[in-house]
Amino acid sequence: SSQRLLTSLANQAAVAIENARLYEETVSEKRRTESIIHHMADGVMMMDPAGQIVTLNPALETLLGIQAKTVKGISIQQAPPPLARLVSPGTEAFSLTGVLEREVLTGEPLNLALKTYASKVRDRAGRSLGQVVVVHDITRERELDQIKSDFIATVSHELRTPLSSIRGFIKLMLDGKV
Repeated sequence: SSQRLLTSLANQAAVAIENARLYEETVSEKRRTESIIHHMADGVMMMDPAGQIVTLNPALETLLGIQAKTVKGISIQQAPPPLARLVSPGTEAFSLTGVLEREVLTGEPLNLALKTYASKVRDRAGRSLGQVVVVHDITRERELDQIKSDFIATVSHELRTPLSSIRGFIKLMLDGKV
């Protein structure tokens, strides 16, 4: 009977040690994930299933000029406009990959072009944990596209006039009038 009691205590101690190890592993993994999100170059916003903001990473805070502590816990619909625009109305379907990709213009005063990748997050049982939105600043790329388009339009306009003159002279030469 005392042997059974000692065996039972040893089993409980082993379970407690294993639980402590698993807990430490979980905490370590959580810290590693938080560190990755914190140091990402792209912005990240996380929301709970009710659409309330859980957190923004420093990159998104800097990009939009919004501090996470000022918006934490508020609904995305009540968030400042640049932040609220990052999330489309809930009726839009997510693609087969589970990621909704969009281009968003922030408007005045920031005038940023942003590419957003929204994804629903679920636990292993399939229950919704909320949504994560990754934000990439594509303002510079859009500006370069515009410069390229303007350049091509200018060059084609500038070439069109001399080419018309040359074509006219060639026609005159072929008609034997020159």
